[in-house]
Amino acid sequence: MPHSSKYTMDMCHGPLLPEILAFAWPLFCSTLLQLTFTSADNIVVGRFASPLALAAVGSTTSVTNLIVNFFMGISIGANVLAAHYYGAGERGKLNRTVHTAMFLSIVGGIIMGLLGIVVAKPVLRLIGTPEEILDKGSLYMRIYFGGMPFIMIYNFGSAVLRAAGDTRRALYYLSTGGVINVILNLIFVICLHMDADGVATATVISQMVSATLVWRAMATTSEIGGLSIRKLWPNRDILKQIMKLGLPAGLQSISFSFANIIIQSSINSFGWLAVAGNTAALNIEMLVNTGSSSFHHTAISFTGQLFGGKAFARMKKFIVYCLVLSEIVIMTMAMTALYFGPQLLLLFTTDQEVIEWGMQRMRVVFVFYFTHGFMQVFSGTMRGIGRSFAAFIIVLFCACIFRIIWILFIFPHHRTLSGLLMCFPVSWLLVSIVSGTYLVVMLKKQLKSESAQ
Repeated sequence: MPHSSKYTMDMCHGPLLPEILAFAWPLFCSTLLQLTFTSADNIVVGRFASPLALAAVGSTTSVTNLIVNFFMGISIGANVLAAHYYGAGERGKLNRTVHTAMFLSIVGGIIMGLLGIVVAKPVLRLIGTPEEILDKGSLYMRIYFGGMPFIMIYNFGSAVLRAAGDTRRALYYLSTGGVINVILNLIFVICLHMDADGVATATVISQMVSATLVWRAMATTSEIGGLSIRKLWPNRDILKQIMKLGLPAGLQSISFSFANIIIQSSINSFGWLAVAGNTAALNIEMLVNTGSSSFHHTAISFTGQLFGGKAFARMKKFIVYCLVLSEIVIMTMAMTALYFGPQLLLLFTTDQEVIEWGMQRMRVVFVFYFTHGFMQVFSGTMRGIGRSFAAFIIVLFCACIFRIIWILFIFPHHRTLSGLLMCFPVSWLLVSIVSGTYLVVMLKKQLKSESAQ
């Protein structure tokens, strides 16, 4: 059994519910803080620069997510593999996984950064970004992608630490970087009169700080063998396994982002006021998403360790706890956000037409947000047990392709923003039904096989 320090956690033993809460709470706070700081970017630029600058930042979201989320998906492969080795007590393989993952983060960050800088303006023009915000949006993207290596180091490092049950230090480091981000936002936008370029620069600097702190934590964590620059080279077999587990998650993220780019293009057709309103509402939605996202990553790490330790009966109990807790958290947040929607949107803009566009999105999405919670827990569990490709196929057909079909065949007959955005909750429900059924069948087989031995 791996030794557990005050930061790491052996998820295969001990009382399950307290362990879930102890793991998920810092993760929830980390995700919430990260998105709060992202929202701070938009609040500062929307209130102290202009609605055009807010729309410019929002117009880049689907494109930046397309590139960033691919490697974020690969980091899930590192998380799962490291969790398997930690749960099985294979310390040598765990350490090789750490160094392979961090090498991949640096190389991938450099490649993605250069790609993002080159394609910024052409891609924004391709998806029909209004001319009024095109130049500001492309400048924001280029600066943001200049800091991609630091973003990748932080996210891959946090993924590996989560595999060992450590979510607290990521919270501390994110808090530090976030405070720096907010302070720099105010300096660059209010004092130096920058707008979209100012918040992008602040984001890059804060990510640099967070990445440095995560790297230091990994170098001093004995439970994962410690991170050393001298050992920073990929192990071929480990790399293959990371890619086998992570590539489907990365492709899934690309598929989601591609579908969302098409949706963003349809939103663009309503004009820049609709873009600004959706940008503000999306920031609130992303804050609510911290509930389902934190339990998604909790499911990955817990089921990863439980799978490595062959604790299938405990895994079944974990899934039930995780579903109940996630639904309580996300629906409380969703209904609260919907009730205070106009006041929350006022944080981003005082334009009443922009606020009304934002409320249209919130009314559609938040009422049905419980389906998102089911989808996240089921998908996270599938990845944790190594069924990443199956999770990808389910999401590809039931969410991504379904959303494109919705835009092509249903949206033209209901050409309103609400008619467009209903594709989100319907797709979440489809993914939940199919992935939930898959897990029930698979766990029954595993438990039957375990009892027969």
